[in-house]
Formats: sequence, structure tokens, C-alpha cells
Amino acid sequence: MMLAAKSVSVRLRKWNSPDDRWHWALQDINLQFHEGDRVGVVGRNGSGKTTLCRVLAGILSPAKGSVVREGRVVPLLGFGAALQPELSGKQNARLLARLLGASSEEVPRILEDVDRQTELGNWLNEPVVHYSTGMRARLAFVVATSISADVLLVDEALGAGDITFRKRAMKRLTTFMEEAKVLIMVSHQLHELRKQCNRVIWLEDGMVRQEGEAECILEQYQEHMNQNRVKQ
Repeated sequence: MMLAAKSVSVRLRKWNSPDDRWHWALQDINLQFHEGDRVGVVGRNGSGKTTLCRVLAGILSPAKGSVVREGRVVPLLGFGAALQPELSGKQNARLLARLLGASSEEVPRILEDVDRQTELGNWLNEPVVHYSTGMRARLAFVVATSISADVLLVDEALGAGDITFRKRAMKRLTTFMEEAKVLIMVSHQLHELRKQCNRVIWLEDGMVRQEGEAECILEQYQEHMNQNRVKQ
């Protein structure tokens, strides 16, 4: 077993509510992930998909239960958010690499990769506050995909950045996913999940509604979504 959630519940604050009320974003989640698993996560917006990835990665701590991790867990959960605006691109690359679990011995190789692959040139010496959204995405993406992952968590990884960046990054991301021992992938693109995954978890209101063989669960989920569209 590479990763497991044991009776995990996560409580988050609803910042847009009048009294900042708390709610259970995840409730009593029990999941196991083994070497060779390629797991898709589906559910409508607000169902808990990103929260699940964040708690599995250790970014969020559960209010109840525990997460067991074996090996290096690398999260690709949105690019640019972890970058420090006052630091240069190179300084951010070094910091992000260490935050993602890279050793001090690995950092020089990662910085060389950043220099070659981001195509940011002299911008790497400039503070990130001057970067566009696409430049931030490119920097963070290359750093994250320069670190070997035992468990890889992907949440719509190529949703940020410009079209040119996404096309160039797809080949790199595909190789990175293939090398991971466990892949957990959140996406609204069901055709991508069909290609990449052998198992799917369907979340609804912070709970696991269905879990099982990918094609079976995706078919049920697609039918459910189609029925909801008809009702609307």
C-alpha cells in the first residue's frame, strides 16, 4: 500500500457565507492506493475532489482520521499559488523544489531543468511579481515535474497557462504520469480519465458515492450528469 485515507473528515470554513460558517468538505473517507493504481476522481464542483487531493498530499490536515503515505508524494494541484512574489524565479524554483520533497543534492539538477525547459531566460532572475499567469504556471510546472514521484496527484494540471504552454507540457506530463507508481487524477475530461485510469472514485457532497472499475463508474457518472441536465 502506497497511500491510504483512514476515516478522514475535513472541515473548512465557508468564507462567502454571512457568518463564516464551517462545513464538512470530506466525511469519513476510507481509501487505499496500491502500486500500479491509476485512479480518476470525478464529481461536480464542490464535491470535495480538490480537498481530497490536498489532504492526501499533506497540504491540509484532517479534522478526523489519518492519512498514511509511503514514498514521495508529489502534488500538481494548481500552479503559481505557492510562489513568493518578491523572490526571483530561480529562488522560487529552489524553494518549491524543497517544499515538494527534493533533497539538497537534487536541487542543482532541478534548477538546470528549469533553465532549459521553462524558456524564461533572463526572467528567471526577476521577481515573480512581474510574471504573467502563464509564466508562473510554466515555472511551477517544470519544477514539480522535475521531481520523481512515487505517488502523483494531478488536479486539472494543465488548466493554467496559455495554449502554447499546455501543448508543450502535455508530453512531459504524460511521461511523468507513466513513471509514477500511483497516479491520482482529478479531471472533468472523462475521455482523459478513460485513457489514463483503471479505477475511478465518484465523490458527492464530500463522500464517496461510488468506487470501482473505471469504465463502469464513468458510465454511471455520465448518465447521472446527463439526467441532471435534462431536469434543468
